[in-house]
Amino acid sequence: ITTIAGTGEQGYTGDGGPATEATMYEPYSLAIAPDGSVYIVDRLKNLIIRGGLNIAPTEIENVLYRHPAVLECSVVGVPDADWGEAIVAVAALKDGAAVGPDELREHCRRSELTSIKVPERVELMDALPKNAVGKIAKDEIRRRYWGEGRQV
Repeated sequence: ITTIAGTGEQGYTGDGGPATEATMYEPYSLAIAPDGSVYIVDRLKNLIIRGGLNIAPTEIENVLYRHPAVLECSVVGVPDADWGEAIVAVAALKDGAAVGPDELREHCRRSELTSIKVPERVELMDALPKNAVGKIAKDEIRRRYWGEGRQV
């Protein structure tokens, strides 16, 4: 699968007319499968840039969600002097689950993820922060490490 990044440039709707503000959406990272199928992978602002590679956090999150103890999780890039960004996973566990960060990292290591995509750190929280509509507030998690505004 080849991952490409959107440009956010002015586009056109399916009826041939120019896209209006109502039809313009935030740029996404796309993946093109060998058969030519195109998939939306993640929002560009969520991509982790590590050693010149664009890594979609959803790929890592999907692996973490397969662990039976994980209730919810989020993966963000954090500042790293050598690689640009390091990968940190934040997870909340299901009631009664007892698993540590090292076991979750090992779960990722044993998965289909390449070694560069395995989180350097996994942090456990009681619950992940949510926005007004109940979605995980990735920007709030990212801000814990970056402060105000992305640095890379």
